[in-house]
Amino acid sequence: MMEGELNIVEYIDRLSLPHIDNELHAESLLEAFEEHIELLWKQHEEAKNEVNRLELVSRSGEDRHVTTLQRAADEIEDGMDSLQSLGTNIAAVAVKLVHVGDQLEGAKGRRDRAVDASTLIRHFSAFDDFDSRLLPPFDKLEHRADLDDRDLARGVDRTRRPQDEHLSDDELGVAAALMVKMKHLAAELNPQACTTARQRIAFVNQELEEQCVAEFRRSLVLDKVDRMKFMARTLQSLSPKKHAKVMDVMIDHIMTGFHGLDANVFEAAIQLCKQAASLTSRVFDDPSTVLHLFVHKVFHRVIEAHVSKEMNRAGDKMQCLYNLFLRVGETAAELDEELEMHMDAAMKNDLCRSVFNSYLPDYLDSELDLLRDAYTSALSSFYNEISHERISKGTSPKLGRRLVRGSGDDETPRGDLVDDTLAIGMIHDNQVALHRCAVVAPKTKVAEWCFRIFVELLDGLCKEHLGYALWYGIKTLPPRKPKSEPSLVFLQTMHDVNSTVFLVQKHYQSNVAPLVASNPDVLQACVSRKNAVMTRLEEDIGTGLARCMGAVTEWTKHCLAQQDKHDFKPEDPAVLALSCTKACEMATTFLSKVIKKLGVCLNGKNLSKAQRHLGCAVHSMLMTHITQFTFNGIGAIVLTRDLAAYQHCCAQLQDTFVDGLFDTLKDLSQLLMVKAETIPQLCREGNLVSMDRAVVMRFLHLRHDYKSSKLATLKL
Repeated sequence: MMEGELNIVEYIDRLSLPHIDNELHAESLLEAFEEHIELLWKQHEEAKNEVNRLELVSRSGEDRHVTTLQRAADEIEDGMDSLQSLGTNIAAVAVKLVHVGDQLEGAKGRRDRAVDASTLIRHFSAFDDFDSRLLPPFDKLEHRADLDDRDLARGVDRTRRPQDEHLSDDELGVAAALMVKMKHLAAELNPQACTTARQRIAFVNQELEEQCVAEFRRSLVLDKVDRMKFMARTLQSLSPKKHAKVMDVMIDHIMTGFHGLDANVFEAAIQLCKQAASLTSRVFDDPSTVLHLFVHKVFHRVIEAHVSKEMNRAGDKMQCLYNLFLRVGETAAELDEELEMHMDAAMKNDLCRSVFNSYLPDYLDSELDLLRDAYTSALSSFYNEISHERISKGTSPKLGRRLVRGSGDDETPRGDLVDDTLAIGMIHDNQVALHRCAVVAPKTKVAEWCFRIFVELLDGLCKEHLGYALWYGIKTLPPRKPKSEPSLVFLQTMHDVNSTVFLVQKHYQSNVAPLVASNPDVLQACVSRKNAVMTRLEEDIGTGLARCMGAVTEWTKHCLAQQDKHDFKPEDPAVLALSCTKACEMATTFLSKVIKKLGVCLNGKNLSKAQRHLGCAVHSMLMTHITQFTFNGIGAIVLTRDLAAYQHCCAQLQDTFVDGLFDTLKDLSQLLMVKAETIPQLCREGNLVSMDRAVVMRFLHLRHDYKSSKLATLKL
């Protein structure tokens, strides 16, 4: 048999290869081909027979498998029918069983209710019959000897029973369940019909409750958790009030010996609450309620006592209150987190504030009084240090009246009435008070109370310190027409006031505004109050500055009035050796001091406005001053030197507008120096081109040769 696929070409080549030599033997090759063809044909027949056999075997096996599968399918179908029938039968049986069970349960329930009713009636009848003894287990809770001579309505006899008359745990459970039902029954019946039963039930119920409480206390001492839990549940079914009583018993037991700890009372309180949480979780069905009650008692008994002790011995009570408030709040938050009490922010805040109930109602008044006392003391010490006797302004507020000590006969100008260190200290005190208020005050009152605290700063620092310094400075300003060189110490006061106002504004933005922003009405009132105080200070500053500038102007006029009429019409050329006239030297010396003082004491827009005002005033005075004299050639040169000195002095103002004014004035002075024939050319150059011709002619009138040179006929 040939294996694999037959390759015809290869097969013929292999068959013909032995018969190929030098000569081709056709006959032998033909014979070989015929033999192999016959062989191949036989193999073909054998293969065909084998294939037919295998196909027959395969069809036979297929028929067997089909028969088997059909039989299995029939069996499965029969099984499903049987299973469905069985399920139907089971469901029918189950329905019958449920029905029978319901009937049995109903019968048992009726029987149990009948038994309970019978038991309840028997016990209630015993309670209602004064002459009969109570049925067990209530017989151990009532003494016949006590009942013989005692009116039941007078209450419970507290005589201690012998140990063998105490109920067991099982008896307590049964008695508690029956007592609850009898109390409900007695409440439903006519009160006049069962007076005796009501009295005896109340008596026995109270005895039962007292025994449960006593057993709970005894189990607590012996650390019998299961028995405590049983007693707590029994009391909870009997009376919620007595259930609360066992909570108090446990709390008192845990807190025994805690009082007197002072080293770190807050940490000790936290540990005590953790101990209580561990015990309550094992004893009570609702441990969170007991734990909340315990935490409240710890705060009111222990922490409140510690707070009272610390406050009594504290020197700075407000700061002590603030520190304790923070610590109590931290303790409440730590307890809430560690014990998972799930208290919201309002509950924690109420718990914390309840400890300080005796201090919070007067907190704001105490804080304000503390600030007023601190401000009064600071201001008094400051005025004593500078040896100043404060005088009355006539309308001093509450704080100001504390500081007035004299009549104020001595009104010497002073520039040391404002102190940065004092202001910083007062602002710091106010900031500390605000921070305390933000913590201690109720959330709804924080904005209002902080506003009132800030008002104390406005009154104490701005009104009574800065306002007084400005008022005193204005009061001691030189007269409008000074007879001596005016003192400008008010400028120093103004500088110090501005510096302090900047600190107050910064304090408001950083500390006050965030605290009052929650209440729009309070915020508006705060802004209005602050702006009113600042406006008043600005008005006083403006008044004082105007008075100072007026005094400077008048004294400058006084200096210019010292000008000799011969200064600008000298006959001796020796005067040219001088840099300027005496009047000019006096005026420029004074003005230089004023300009330097302005640069030191003012800044920003106030400085630029004052400098321009002074420069324009000096220019105007010089224009008026020059027109009072007649100038010859040498005098014109002297004037030019004076103007150069004035211009150099006013250049310190660093104002381009003022510089332009003096440049123009300098050009006008040239009209007094040049020859008459060059005047028209000069008027067509520089600043004189746009100058009003009337002003030019007025200057030409000042020349000594005005008439002789016929300057009136010049065409300008």
